[in-house]
Amino acid sequence: MKPTRSISIANQVDSLPLANALIDQFCRRHALAAELEQTLMLLCEEVLCNTISHGYPDGSRGRIQLELYRDRERVTLRFEDDGIAFDPTSQPEAQLGLPIAEAPIGGLGLAMIKQLSDETHYQRQGKYNILTLSCNATSQRDRKKT
Repeated sequence: MKPTRSISIANQVDSLPLANALIDQFCRRHALAAELEQTLMLLCEEVLCNTISHGYPDGSRGRIQLELYRDRERVTLRFEDDGIAFDPTSQPEAQLGLPIAEAPIGGLGLAMIKQLSDETHYQRQGKYNILTLSCNATSQRDRKKT
């Protein structure tokens, strides 16, 4: 499937507005609900911030490719980066509901990604991480509840 919209950005936080603009254009073009646009923005920001912060620990430069797809029932975000290998789908579930003093550091962003997306897939292809997140485009009211 050919992406409806795509962008290649530097692995720098100041590139986030470019990704947000792409999502905004995509949602307008497809007349998607504001709630779905907010979900896509949250997912994108979380993935990009984690990739920028943790995927390039030595501060090396890299590129992150973001692609958006729309079919009849789904909107799909596809992220591809050349950072260190990291499979978010293989990480243990975050321990939600613990008192702050007992809660382990990290994992809340991954929990949010899993909660907000209807499908999450990861693969390592050569030197690239490829993360694909899909959301139901037809009904935001039926979102998974915690």
